[in-house]
Amino acid sequence: MTTNYPNLETKLYQARFSSGLLEVFLGAALAGMGALWLTELAGIAGIVPVVLISMWAPVHQRVVDPRAGYVRVTAAREARERKSLIGLSVLGVAFFGLGIGAFLAMEAGNGSVGFIDTIIAGAPAFLLAIGAASAGAWFGLRRLMGTAAALVLGGLSVVVFDLQPGCGMLAPGIAIVGLGILALSRFLSGSHPE
Repeated sequence: MTTNYPNLETKLYQARFSSGLLEVFLGAALAGMGALWLTELAGIAGIVPVVLISMWAPVHQRVVDPRAGYVRVTAAREARERKSLIGLSVLGVAFFGLGIGAFLAMEAGNGSVGFIDTIIAGAPAFLLAIGAASAGAWFGLRRLMGTAAALVLGGLSVVVFDLQPGCGMLAPGIAIVGLGILALSRFLSGSHPE
């Protein structure tokens, strides 16, 4: 019998994110950013994911690792992960810049209602959707494509129903937190798939 170790390592690595905790933190970040945007504190909305990202690893180590086990990855996987994180960080800074540009364009609105003016309110959700899809592709986490789809729907809702940009993050964030809590409760009860 031959064992495909790279495939096994990939499956173990991806299982590390299957507890639902990632969705809880990701959804909370989106909901927090959306809520701050709705209360006209969009300028500090970026603090929410920074705080939550710094909390994810310690919470994961205390809640998930004792139940799921510890995964030790190869040096090659570690190097790929580090490279991916750097790439995602650069992409995140670019999205942040685009988001600030979209915000400034909305604030400086010149009264014209063109195509760009129509979709600009959905831009933050659309940009976050691109980030979620990129992260999903980079790390092989297909579930993040669902997050991206929820953000696209949120952005479209903002555009179609003329809502505040924060709604495009708040509603998907709440839904993602709910799904994460369901998955996490299944994981903690021991009824998660192996």
